[in-house]
Amino acid sequence: RILCQQVPIMCELCNNAEGFVKPDIVFFGERTPEKFHSRPGDFEKCDLLLVLGTSLKVTPFNTLPGTVRVVTPRVLVNREKVFGRGDYPLDFDSRVHYRDVFV
Repeated sequence: RILCQQVPIMCELCNNAEGFVKPDIVFFGERTPEKFHSRPGDFEKCDLLLVLGTSLKVTPFNTLPGTVRVVTPRVLVNREKVFGRGDYPLDFDSRVHYRDVFV
């Protein structure tokens, strides 16, 4: 429907004119949900970080790969290498940062 420019897409289950269907993502310019700020410990508990299909250009999301523990492997599955920002950006070419893998 989006490709046919039939937007916004309405919820087919409830048939409510105010029941727009929106993906569970944050669009550029939107505020991040409260749960994003209230769960900082999730990344500290992470055993493996998968980063999928992103440019890592938008803050605060481009700093998230650097918030996992320094021993946590980080795998980027993407069309191109991106690095992010912050204290510990992704580093695929350094022998020191063996934990970062680009696929």
